[in-house]
Amino acid sequence: MILIGLLIFNIASCQKKENDTQKKIININKMTYQPIYTLKISVANPYETYVNDMPLEIDYQAGSTNNELPINNYILKSGIQEIKIVLLPDEGKKIVDRLGINYVAVKIYKYPRGLDYTGENRVELIKEINLRDLKESPLLVKTFQIDIDVPYNLQGWSESVDLKKENQKELNNELVNKFNEFRDLLKIHDVKSFLSKTEKSEKDLNEALFLSQEEIKSDLNDLSADIKNIIDVYPIENYEIKFYGNGRIITLLRIDGKLKGTSVLRTDKADYNTTYNLYFHRPKPGSQLEVIR
Repeated sequence: MILIGLLIFNIASCQKKENDTQKKIININKMTYQPIYTLKISVANPYETYVNDMPLEIDYQAGSTNNELPINNYILKSGIQEIKIVLLPDEGKKIVDRLGINYVAVKIYKYPRGLDYTGENRVELIKEINLRDLKESPLLVKTFQIDIDVPYNLQGWSESVDLKKENQKELNNELVNKFNEFRDLLKIHDVKSFLSKTEKSEKDLNEALFLSQEEIKSDLNDLSADIKNIIDVYPIENYEIKFYGNGRIITLLRIDGKLKGTSVLRTDKADYNTTYNLYFHRPKPGSQLEVIR
């Protein structure tokens, strides 16, 4: 009986050690597997890029671009993600010509251990596309899907209200009022209230981008310093409402000149300007609009 008891104890101890070891391995994998996905685009025309119907970049400036940006902030969970590329004519032209079409190259990369990891196999090319199958046109749109794996699951705007079904006049007034609330906070350098109203968005971004406490603190310090250095805040004007996230996200974008396609919330500093991109959603029917990105 004593021997049997010792044997059972040893087996139980071995199983506990094995389980503890497995837990440690899992925890290590969670720490090291922090995949950052990016979209890299080479383009000579004005263009727009979208991830899951959220704007990654809108660039109407003249000249060629070779840019790479993280897309995790618009990936809520693992599964099929939709990428959209919109190509517009150069200034003075009515169509996107063959030269512009052939120049476009889009690549989706995966950095399994984050952008700062410098070991072997630090980057994987998971998708590459071009627009050469499209014909010359005043507006070109290319949509494709990719299967992406991330170790997080964010609710984000997935269960939010479809704002396109609401009274548009009332929605417009509410949204303009929200932007003016943030404008007022920036004018008086109210960092605390600004951060409080964007807390949910920042929490999601920190998780999606796997930011460390040091990085989070650094970002907050940079934002605080930026707000405190504001000299003036431009009025909310010359805008149009834009819907994203399949109707669940809404914002205001400028429609004038070189500022076309940028956020209407813009501030002036001593030697530079800052544009604050704010995207709102309504978490549930009857609730107020809140910042989600």
